[in-house]
Amino acid sequence: MISSLHHHYADNMRYSCRVGATHYEDMGPVDGLPGATPEFFFAPAQVQKRGAEIGAAELMMQLGMSYVAFRKFCDSWLEVSRGYGPESVSTTYQSVLDGSARPSQGQILSMWDA
Repeated sequence: MISSLHHHYADNMRYSCRVGATHYEDMGPVDGLPGATPEFFFAPAQVQKRGAEIGAAELMMQLGMSYVAFRKFCDSWLEVSRGYGPESVSTTYQSVLDGSARPSQGQILSMWDA
């Protein structure tokens, strides 16, 4: 996939970063691709880097403040709905597939009955 993107955009590929790739070694080689040299974003490495730059205590404080702000924002619009049992899981899945699921509703589902 990354190879086809780089070959399609070639020198117009200004930045290339793989995020959230848990099996990045299966994504194919990146040597010799046209355009920007692909980078890999790995969250634990970034946390370690920031901790070294600003100190662990400051990093934890900033992360905590960011989480509180994010949580407050989400609480203003996100409705969490819980569902139990195979029928609930199937119904919710079908609503996502057919486009009738509400974007403002987060689902926590369990195959086991309540």
